[in-house]
Amino acid sequence: MFEAQRLLGDTTRSIVLQTRAGGKIVNEITLPPTPGQIKDRENLAKKFPAWENRKPPTGGYNCAGHVWAARRTGIFDDFDDQVMTILKDDGYRLLAVGEELKRGDLALYWEFLSPRKNLYHVGMIFDLRSTRELLGLESAASPRSALIPWVLSKPDAFSGEILHHERHVYFYPDAKYSIEYWTDRP
Repeated sequence: MFEAQRLLGDTTRSIVLQTRAGGKIVNEITLPPTPGQIKDRENLAKKFPAWENRKPPTGGYNCAGHVWAARRTGIFDDFDDQVMTILKDDGYRLLAVGEELKRGDLALYWEFLSPRKNLYHVGMIFDLRSTRELLGLESAASPRSALIPWVLSKPDAFSGEILHHERHVYFYPDAKYSIEYWTDRP
């Protein structure tokens, strides 16, 4: 039964991936999605009509690989610990309350914040749109309209890339999560 595995050896592919401080990040390049996985991802996208597709379903990387590995690999093992290592070693900091969010900052979706545990997802802030603009009430943000972060992300290892409102995420319907915003800006 496991003869092919023995003959082929470990078929897992990875790349050298390190933090700025030289810390090793364990990673895996995922296989392309199967036709069934593609169909599942297309059905998921139908549940979120406001999602803007950037790229169709693809393998190779997950959300963390999208953000920190230039779409070349995925980070899966010891996910929480590895993400915290990247944040620390690469000089990220948690945005202060009231601090302005900017394009390129990160949205991290945690199940628990104290202590940080069970990271569901990470995405990059791509745009800030006014609530009035989203409702089609005006073409540009007015000074009094709230700006809502839109996140560019890859929901999982087999999805495509999507642009979505910060709260239009794919988690299990009953999942509780909190969003933290991190930046590498000084």
